[in-house]
This record gives sequence, C-alpha cells and structure tokens, in this order.
Amino acid sequence: METIKITLNEETKEFEKGTNFYQITKEFNQKDIIAVLMENEVTSLDTKAIKDGDIKCIRITDLAGYKIYQAALKFMFLVAVKELYPKSEVNFLHSVPKGILSEIDTEENLTSEDISRIKGYMARMVEEKLRFVKYNLEVKDAYHYLKEKGLEEKASNIQSLPNEIVTMYRLKNELNYFYNIMPYDTSVLSRFELVFLGRNRVVLVCPNVVSGTSIPEYVHYENIVSNFMSTKLWLKRLGVTYLSQMNELVSVGKIKEFIESNEIYFQSDIRDACDKVISMRDVRIVLIAGPSSSGKTTTTKRLGSYLRSRGFDPVCLSTDDFFVDREDTPKNEMGEYDYECLQAIDLDLFNKTLQKLLKGKKVEIPEYDFVSGKKKYNGNLWVI
Repeated sequence: METIKITLNEETKEFEKGTNFYQITKEFNQKDIIAVLMENEVTSLDTKAIKDGDIKCIRITDLAGYKIYQAALKFMFLVAVKELYPKSEVNFLHSVPKGILSEIDTEENLTSEDISRIKGYMARMVEEKLRFVKYNLEVKDAYHYLKEKGLEEKASNIQSLPNEIVTMYRLKNELNYFYNIMPYDTSVLSRFELVFLGRNRVVLVCPNVVSGTSIPEYVHYENIVSNFMSTKLWLKRLGVTYLSQMNELVSVGKIKEFIESNEIYFQSDIRDACDKVISMRDVRIVLIAGPSSSGKTTTTKRLGSYLRSRGFDPVCLSTDDFFVDREDTPKNEMGEYDYECLQAIDLDLFNKTLQKLLKGKKVEIPEYDFVSGKKKYNGNLWVI
C-alpha cells in the first residue's frame, strides 16, 4: 500500500494514497470544515490526496469558506423550492447587505407559511447529510444540459470557459453549475435564515466573516432592492439581461451604443441625487458606498460636478487615499493584502479629516501611492 504524509497544524499523519480530504480532516478531529487549502489552492473535501503536503482547514469564518457556504446554501434552497413547488424557477438576483436576494418565479403568490415550509425542508436536508456529488463534464455536454434546463446565462458563461472540462454538482435530483466548489455534504449548512419580503422574494442569510458562526440580523434596505429591480428592468429593455449578451454586443460592434444609453441613464440618476441633496439643507456629508470597482469614485466626482454647477463647492474624499501603509495592511487567508477589510483604512486620520472640514478648518488631503504603498501629501489643502 502506497502512503502519503499530510501535515495540519504542525501535526503529521500518514494516509493511504487516494484518501479524500474529508476523511483526512476527520482523522485530525476537525469539525465544520468547508474545504482545505493546499499549496495555496482551495480544494474540495472530496478531492483525493495523492502526494505529501501541508493543509489548512477552511471554515465559514474564512472568506473562501463563506463563499463556498453561500453557494451551497443557494443550491440547497433551489433544490428545496423545486421539490416543494415543481413548476417554479428560482432566480438569484443580487447580493444585498447580510444576504442574497432571490425571487421564486411561480404562478402562486407565496406566503410566509410557504417560506417556513421551504426552510423546514432545508433543515431536513441538513439532518440527512446529503452529499454534493461532483461530476466532471465536457463543456459541450454541460452547455447542452443547461440549455435544455433553460439556464441560459450559465450555459453561455461556461461556453466561454478556457477549459475543456467543467465541474457540476448534483444534490438530490438537481444537477447544476455554480461558480464555487461545494462542501462534502449538507450537514455543515445548519446555520441560515430565510427572510420573506413579499412578492415571492426571499433573502437568504447565512454567517459571514464578520459575524463568525452566528447568523447576522438582516436589516432591510428597500432603496437598495428597488434600485436592483429598476436596473434589472432597464437592462431588460436594452436586451442585455446576461453578461453573454453584452459580450455579443462587443462582438458585433454595438457596445458603444449600449454604453451611451447607460451613460444617459446614469446621468439622470446623478441629477436626481443632486436635487435630493440640495433639498436637504441640513446635510453636510454625503456618503457613497459599494463594493470594489462598483463606481464609487466616478459617482462621487459626477455628483461633485453637479453640485458645483448649482453653486456649491464640495470636497470629494476617497477612502482609498486613507489606506494604512502597505506594510501595516492586514492579509487574508491566502497571504494577500486585504484592502477590503476595515482595518486597511486609517480610520483615525479619516475621522480627524472629516471633523476638521466640518469645523471649517483647512486640512491637507493625502493621496495613496499604490506603487510605494504609502500615503503622500502634495499640498492639497481644502476647507468648507
């Protein structure tokens, strides 16, 4: 029998070559494992170990573990809905604070009792420890399967994958494709909540990196959801519901018209926001939030330009310029600098800068140099 040596937390054990990581982590008495990290690669627990190496356990409290947990919860929710309401379809619309917004497309008007029924079915799936069974299919076979299932977006996306093989998973009777690997089974998905918003919309809530193993309390922001829905309707009017349709616009040389249409739509929103800010005469600070590369800086500059055109003199600040020096930036589980966490921002300097501005004092605004990884001061003095 050929054996290999696996090390976890400085403890080394010997296993038969081909033992999967689920069994390996069990031998190390590890619980609630989502995946493992080996050679800086996130690896599913059903993967067979074929060589010596060091591993690290990934749990829901890790960013990679949270993403896997979230994807698996979506899959379990989808299966539960399909089992209970066979003629329905589940659409995952967008991430919202503390959860994922979904919509159940069915002829029925679902009630809170229906959502409780779905949650109960999911809880039973957790208790049954159902396996996420992995299949490696040729891209063309996966494409045709997803097309037949009416999953146009996923079918188009995998068609453009550079690999010849695509990994899909089966849970109960549902075979589907997700953009993450899956846990070994459903037993690790015991922590979740379903928040019913009405109109067949449900928010899936699960623990995250910040909340740890606790389920965070969902706070509903109607404006965010309304904005998502209105944008979805706008894109449907333009005939660009999926990313693959945008790629098609690029290929036929029509992307310029698409950009121009969205630019007009965006300018209209900025103008409305400007009017609202002006109408709120006591407002002195406008905060613009969003994930990386979502257009926060662009939006801030546009709003500033509109306000100047109305006789105001706003100071536009970017939190990017208040990053701590790179050497002081926290790192994620992959050993990479984590610019997304709150600790990456020099909050003390940021707060002092805002306080001085609100008191009408002159303040020098730093500029963060991403090459040197340090803040620079170039004499940018501001006062309001």
